[in-house]
Amino acid sequence: MFFCSSQLFGADVSVNPACRDITVVGDSYVAVGTFGKIDLISKSGEVTNLTSNTTINLNAVFYADNKIIAVGDSGIILLSEDIATFKIIYGETKEKINDIIYFNNKFILATNNGELLVSQNLKNWQKISLPVGGNIVSLSADAESCFGVTDVGEIIRTSDAEGWDVFDFNEQYRGYIKPSFFRKVLITKNWIVIVGQHEDDSPAVMFSSDGNVWIERSLNYIDDNGIPKVFTAIPNDVSYASENDKFYIACDNGDISVLSSCSKCNKTYHIADKNLYSVLMKDNILAVVGEGFYVKIIN
Repeated sequence: MFFCSSQLFGADVSVNPACRDITVVGDSYVAVGTFGKIDLISKSGEVTNLTSNTTINLNAVFYADNKIIAVGDSGIILLSEDIATFKIIYGETKEKINDIIYFNNKFILATNNGELLVSQNLKNWQKISLPVGGNIVSLSADAESCFGVTDVGEIIRTSDAEGWDVFDFNEQYRGYIKPSFFRKVLITKNWIVIVGQHEDDSPAVMFSSDGNVWIERSLNYIDDNGIPKVFTAIPNDVSYASENDKFYIACDNGDISVLSSCSKCNKTYHIADKNLYSVLMKDNILAVVGEGFYVKIIN
């Protein structure tokens, strides 16, 4: 089953109120969502609404170099340098911007229709059009490389933010792994992880050590009654905790799936009756946001 980007997170989030992304800012968090919503969230869970000066849907937020940058529909980019006020800047596109990352001293924006915007100063932009069939929905980077994924199962990568390689995952693994549609990519010290869903509406989680060869991760776990089960909720985001070497996956239907190096230690937790769209696990604090402007901080 193929789906358009407005349905990427289960329900139609273009009209349903939702927090779509969250990031760490100092000792707090900032979350963004539909209708221009921006919240400052303390580690105790106290929420303060910030003025965004827009009602356009926001899809992603990023913090770097003492700047908060939020991006969203209709090419909107918001910039704050004081964690209080936001101004609208422009990136020379009217496409929906799905994600933002900082790599190789450049800001990279992922948009619909296979376009990337690249800038060193958030003023002058280079537009890069990639030969992909889907919308670029997620980006992740470390010191050496930047990866992105599309919502029709393509993987893009670069080592310099200028030349990009495109890898058609579904074509390459045809007959071995069910066709998949990606939602998020995450680079950690040892792994590159992609989450999404298969065409049969089952969850998809892919791992690679170098981005060249991919394996599908087992989603088996043992419930509290000792009964073997399999994760069934569709994942929307993934975060990694180096302190315990576990991956935390925010899913539809309010589930948090936890993947460990040992599959017998995998767990799933139902924390809400809402779709969860973004998750962060850092310093033993779990921060989750989702449908209905849901915010949850678990220490």
